[in-house]
Amino acid sequence: MTMTTQSNPSPSRELKVLTLNVWGLKYISKLREERLRSICSLLTSTNSSYRDRYDLICLQEIWYESKDFKYLRNSLSDLYPHSKFFLSGAFGSGLAILSKWEILEFRTNPYSLNGHPLHVHKGDWFVGKACGSVTVHHPWLGLVDVWNTHLVGVGGETGPESKRCHRVTQAYELSKRCNESAERGRHVICAGDLNSIPPSLSIAILKDLSRMTDSFLESHPNLPAHATRLPLNASAPFPSSSSSNTNRRSASERSISELGVTCDSPLNTWSEGKKLDQTARNGLGKRLDYILFRGPRRRAARRRGGQELEEDEEEEEEDDDDDDERGRLRVKESKVVLTERIPNLNVSYSDHFGLETVFEILPLKRGGGDVVRRGSREAKALQDHAVGGVNQSKVTQTLTSSLQALSGGLIQSRRDQRAHFLAFSSCLAAILAILVVSAVVQGGRRDILRPFLVLLTLLFTWAATTLFYSAVVWSEWEKRTLRTMMESMESDLKRSRSNSGTLNSNPYNLPESTEEARRIQGEANRRSSGSDERLIAV
Repeated sequence: MTMTTQSNPSPSRELKVLTLNVWGLKYISKLREERLRSICSLLTSTNSSYRDRYDLICLQEIWYESKDFKYLRNSLSDLYPHSKFFLSGAFGSGLAILSKWEILEFRTNPYSLNGHPLHVHKGDWFVGKACGSVTVHHPWLGLVDVWNTHLVGVGGETGPESKRCHRVTQAYELSKRCNESAERGRHVICAGDLNSIPPSLSIAILKDLSRMTDSFLESHPNLPAHATRLPLNASAPFPSSSSSNTNRRSASERSISELGVTCDSPLNTWSEGKKLDQTARNGLGKRLDYILFRGPRRRAARRRGGQELEEDEEEEEEDDDDDDERGRLRVKESKVVLTERIPNLNVSYSDHFGLETVFEILPLKRGGGDVVRRGSREAKALQDHAVGGVNQSKVTQTLTSSLQALSGGLIQSRRDQRAHFLAFSSCLAAILAILVVSAVVQGGRRDILRPFLVLLTLLFTWAATTLFYSAVVWSEWEKRTLRTMMESMESDLKRSRSNSGTLNSNPYNLPESTEEARRIQGEANRRSSGSDERLIAV
């Protein structure tokens, strides 16, 4: 972490945040060094509109700490004197935060599940995906926890959510961390590459379980929460691949500005020649990068049926002198940025576009509060806080879907374990066969075959060792982690039912236990392999 003696900037009634996946994989990302230098130049050049534009910058996929991060930190130190690079896994989490405000403390939380160790080509398990936070003190907000993360991409964005059970567990862990920050009386900002489209379960977990608001949706009140493509209508038909370049470019620009597309856009030069899935083709890209936020939490007690229940409410009362400074955040603007190309190179700055959000800092008014736009998502959220603190039906449904996804992942983990044990046994059999052949073959043929047999023995020994580790160590680790997460979700589910007054009833046909969740998931899988696609298609 970088600490300097430079004083904090003069306070403003706005807070500006940028998140960007810089695509900084050494040896793999094209023009990595040139693009990083261009990003630094863009943020510091006196002729650039991006100069001195942000208070906080969250970066993902900046893997090369000893060179790339140090270069970036030194280049931006005059404007962003405080920074933190988050270490995790064998090669680092790839996460970094730059701040104008002094960093008072920081946390690094590696995720419990990070993909499969056998999936070397994806690399998630080796790098150790994580979420990291810094705490800064803002003169109008008090303490603010800024969380930065990059969730795993394994499982894609479509199909049953059980394919993405690792991402679901990561979103659940992140929601817990953000809730802990709010419990400590802090404003929370959560930014990063979530590798999830808006209708996904991971986004629902972050929004429903930790009560965070999507800043882009807040800035675009007419945009449906689950939108992934432009609307179809007769006056403006969706452009096909055979449409004119002008029509397609216009639609791509609309997808960026109206849908918040940050990845796989036809306007991003690094998307050319890339094999895109159906979601990206239909929506002219995907929205994978987010800036979420929420206010501090205070506990309020109420009674129902002789039981004292806890509610969650936004901080709106003066509990001590420290709260005199606190305001609340409201989105002024949120938009996709860094869509232009690098001069001279004529390529995009990264394979992702950036996302920026400008927050207004509104003062808290005792006894009456601020005027909120009627019908806005903010007004709806404040209404939920007033009547019950949390929309318990959404929490219940999200937890139920999460349990079903993890139970499906647990079933698949057991299948993989059996398959790896079988493959391990096959490798042992192959090694024994090679030893028998070596003993049987005599004379000159044995000398000819010896190098080949030694090579095969080494190959099967390596494969057997790897498969044994996967079957015994990794599979048990994965199964126990999934079961632990499911137990935690079941506890949250029970608490949600209690708060909604349905402790002794089950109106949503929810699983009563982990075994019941597995049974429900098994029946759903037998009925249709794509049973969870309905959740995404909403």
